[in-house]
Amino acid sequence: MFFFLYLLYASATAILPDFVYRGLENMKMVTIGTLVIRALFLVGVFVFVKDESQYIMVPFFYLIGAIVADGAMFLHLRISYGIRFCRVSWSDVRKALTASAQYFVSRIASTFYTSFSTIILGLVAPGSTQLGQFTACNNVVNAGKNLSSPIADSLYPFMLRTKNFRLLNKTLAVGEFVLIPLCVVAWAIAPDLCSLLFGEDYREAGNLLRLLLPLIPISLASYLLGFPALTPMGLSAVANSSVVVGAVVQIASLTLLACTGALRAETICISMVVTESVVMILRLIAYARGRVVSRKES
Repeated sequence: MFFFLYLLYASATAILPDFVYRGLENMKMVTIGTLVIRALFLVGVFVFVKDESQYIMVPFFYLIGAIVADGAMFLHLRISYGIRFCRVSWSDVRKALTASAQYFVSRIASTFYTSFSTIILGLVAPGSTQLGQFTACNNVVNAGKNLSSPIADSLYPFMLRTKNFRLLNKTLAVGEFVLIPLCVVAWAIAPDLCSLLFGEDYREAGNLLRLLLPLIPISLASYLLGFPALTPMGLSAVANSSVVVGAVVQIASLTLLACTGALRAETICISMVVTESVVMILRLIAYARGRVVSRKES
C-alpha cells in the first residue's frame, strides 16, 4: 500500500500542467502548485503523523497535495485562458510522441541514472545503516538541486523568444555565487546538519553529505546550460544526448566499482558527482562553441 500510494502520487504529479504555464511564461501558478503540494504534505505530517507506525500517511498527504494542485491548476487554465481537455486523434498522438521521442529518452536516462545509485546500494546493502544514511543525504541534496529546476524552467521559454544569453550568463553567475558559499557552509557543519535533520544516529552521514554537496552547484550549471541555453542555438540534441552519455558513464562507473569490490556508499557518491560533471561539461562545451559560432555569424 505504501508503494501503491507513491505510484498514485507520481501519477498525480505527472499530469500537472506546468508545461502549459511555461509556454505561457506564467510561472506563478507553477510555483503556487508546488507550494500547495509541499504545504499540505508538511501540515498533514506535522498534525497527524505521531510515530513511526503511521509512515503510510506520508505518501497519502503527498497525494492529497498533488490532487488539490491538479484541480486548482486545471480550473485556473479553464477560467483564465479557456484551455480545457479535448479529443485528439491517434495520428496527433503519434506525431507528438515522434517529435518528442528524443526528449523522452533524455528524461528517462536522467531519471535512471539519478535513481540507479540508490537501487544498486539497496541491492548491495539492503536495510543497512549505510543505505539509510545515503538515502537521507541524497534527499537533502535533491532538495537543493530542485532549486535550480524552476529557474531553468522559467528561463526556457524566455530564451526561446529573446535569445538573451547575457541574462542567462548573469543568472548562472549569480546562482553559483549564492549556492557555492552555502554549500561550503553546509560542508563545514555537515555532521551537525545531519544530526539536526535526521537525529543523532545520522551524525556519521555528514561524510556522505559532504561528498554529495557539489551536485547542487553542478546541477544549476547543467540545468541552465542545457535546454535554456542550447535550444535557442538549435542544439537541443546535445542537451538530450548529454544525459544519455551521463547514464552510460554512471552504469560504467558502478560496474567498475562492483568488479573491483569498491562498491559502497562513499564511492557511489563520487560516481554521482562524476556523472553530473560529465553532463555539465558536455553542455558547457556545446554552449561555448555555439556562442563562438553565433558571434562569427553576427
